[in-house]
Amino acid sequence: MKLQYPEITGENYMRFLLYNIRYAAGIGRHFHLPVPYSGYFKHTNGNLKKIVDFIKLVNPDITGLIEVDSGSISQKFYYFREGVKRLVIELELADLSVFLVHLSLKFRHRQYQLQDLYTMTNSVKKPVIVAGNFNAFKGERELELFLAATGLKNANSNGQPSHPSRAPRRQLDYIFHSPQIQITDFQ
Repeated sequence: MKLQYPEITGENYMRFLLYNIRYAAGIGRHFHLPVPYSGYFKHTNGNLKKIVDFIKLVNPDITGLIEVDSGSISQKFYYFREGVKRLVIELELADLSVFLVHLSLKFRHRQYQLQDLYTMTNSVKKPVIVAGNFNAFKGERELELFLAATGLKNANSNGQPSHPSRAPRRQLDYIFHSPQIQITDFQ
């Protein structure tokens, strides 16, 4: 899906927030009660308010939400050819394109999706940000060919883990960017 968004004014910087909200299901021990993963079937209004409050607190120029839903059939979205998780959202700004992705849980499907993502990002003639849940269970080495082909850099240069959210041990969520974009702070 391509969205038109007004150019960000002011100095040449922006604050980007990537937020994997897990379908607003929440976290903690109550997520798994009365049975494992039952949190996905509970009401999410309280969690949605917390998510909105957090976004307001961070006050980003652009927010990329991951694991929201699959989108509306009436909208135009990009889709990967392979995998259950196939949606790609593109936000096109005057001097930047942002791609939000949620790659498949299956390694083979992720490799096909990365090929598609290479084609999508390579067709853009301006700097890009590619962000989302890459489900790279083998770490960034699983993404080496994609990064080498695109020339994109990992904004998380210190390799801060992102999963699981309660006690992060590995990085599944990534923000990649064109070399022209300088990262001044990553949290």
